[in-house]
Amino acid sequence: MKRITKAAAAIVLIALLLAGSTIAAAAAQPPAGLKQSQVDFITRIGPLAAADMKKNGVCASLTIAQAILESSWGTSELARNGKALFGIRADSNWKGKTYTVSTGQSSAGARYRAYGSWEASLDDHSVFLRENKRYAAVIGRKNFRIACWAIQGAGYATAPNYATELIQLIKTYKLSVFDNGGTAADWLDALSRQSSCIEDWLRSLCR
Repeated sequence: MKRITKAAAAIVLIALLLAGSTIAAAAAQPPAGLKQSQVDFITRIGPLAAADMKKNGVCASLTIAQAILESSWGTSELARNGKALFGIRADSNWKGKTYTVSTGQSSAGARYRAYGSWEASLDDHSVFLRENKRYAAVIGRKNFRIACWAIQGAGYATAPNYATELIQLIKTYKLSVFDNGGTAADWLDALSRQSSCIEDWLRSLCR
């Protein structure tokens, strides 16, 4: 079994080295399997979420994970045309911009809150959570797991695995760095160290 493990590790390590002829060259590529556009998305949204957490008490990693999930990394129709990252419906009380997305279920489509920028969308996301009493359990939570389950429990989305998906995004991409006031540079450093640890582990198995 040990020989099989070493052989498998060797194959994976060789594949990694072939993918980027040297470790240094690989480090120059977007980390953790992210596309450059996804790295750009997090480096833009992350610091905003960190600042917002200090101001409004909404867990930064939760905000970033929701933005990723709800907007498909900022590529959805609503994110591109309505500058909206969180898919908040525009009800009769909303006085701001709106954007209608065709649902295929109604000729009228679904009306969502729209903004002039992603930054404005993030600001309104926190206002929306703070002004709705059902999200009271979300505000002030510093533990991202508790925050994710709280927002699912409050009914933000109907998907039964919503919290699980958010938590997985946070863990995979080290988004909790921003919960501690980390900068974009801190986040990139955390991802770089994670990739280095994986390579070191594979090398140790091959010895």
